[in-house]
Amino acid sequence: MAAAIKIDLKRTTRAHGELLLEGAEKLLNEGLLLDCIVQGSCASDSIKIHKILLATLGEQFLEATLKCQSNATIQIVELPDQYCLDVLKSYLYTGIVELADPSASKVLSSMLACSISELKKAFVLFKTVSESANMVFKNSTKFSVKAKNHSTSSVIEIICREPLTCKIDMREMRIEGMFSVLQTLWQRSLQSRKENFDIFLGSEADESSFPPMFGAHKVILASICEKLKPIFDRNQNVPALKFAGIVTQRAIGAVICYMYTGDVEQLILHVKHVKNEETRDESKYYWEIANTARTFGLESLEKLCKALFKVEVTKKLVSSDEAVLPADVEGTVKQGNV
Repeated sequence: MAAAIKIDLKRTTRAHGELLLEGAEKLLNEGLLLDCIVQGSCASDSIKIHKILLATLGEQFLEATLKCQSNATIQIVELPDQYCLDVLKSYLYTGIVELADPSASKVLSSMLACSISELKKAFVLFKTVSESANMVFKNSTKFSVKAKNHSTSSVIEIICREPLTCKIDMREMRIEGMFSVLQTLWQRSLQSRKENFDIFLGSEADESSFPPMFGAHKVILASICEKLKPIFDRNQNVPALKFAGIVTQRAIGAVICYMYTGDVEQLILHVKHVKNEETRDESKYYWEIANTARTFGLESLEKLCKALFKVEVTKKLVSSDEAVLPADVEGTVKQGNV
């Protein structure tokens, strides 16, 4: 019987999204790769963040944000004060916001009209709890809310009732929205649309059926690739990375596919598409991806591809045989030019 592995697709995507957000928050706290200043309606109120994180709020931010030069100032006039800017930053980097009186009530009317749907939803939930705190939620401090016609739910926790303080966990919505935008960027990377990216990745091996260099974002790489982050610690302005050894151009493409989608099904479809064009051996490709992920320091993808490799190899063996993993191999990386 062929080997099989069970993969919880939703949980895998959620875990990958949380890993990305946690890594980005570490970069924020370290002050590394910050390249965007967001102002509210008052120019004296501002936050410094990563513009790729702002771009993942949705299509209305994607195009305008990526066209901005590094360290540009973006004004969001719908955010009336520093408190709202800080709420935005918390949502961008954690998917969790904490709203508390009197500050939340002071800006409530403005935020209920906000076009940033995620922030608007948070304030709608706060208003609902505020108006029902002594009735529906009298004996509850934590509950889940699922919006109509939406696949994600939010968890509200009442931290304090006087003054009212609520922690609203919207990570499901944040991760789903983030990957929706990042998947668009992955498609643009395949098309070599250089204006959307700030770093390019390539293999020293010549594989003409692939883009010569894949576009990516330093913040995404530094957030989830343990072995690439030190490069940006030393030099935030590096324009390109070139890989040698086991790292092939097609494997780089697969790693970026997973980084930007968090979608195992998308990765498998990508492998099957490339297999049809390049080789009939899916197992060999999974092993290339596993070792490329190892070179990047993306442990979760390395483990996943090793498991998929064993499945593909075992399909070719009799039921009594067991797939044996080859020795781990790691490529090399150096800074280069586009």
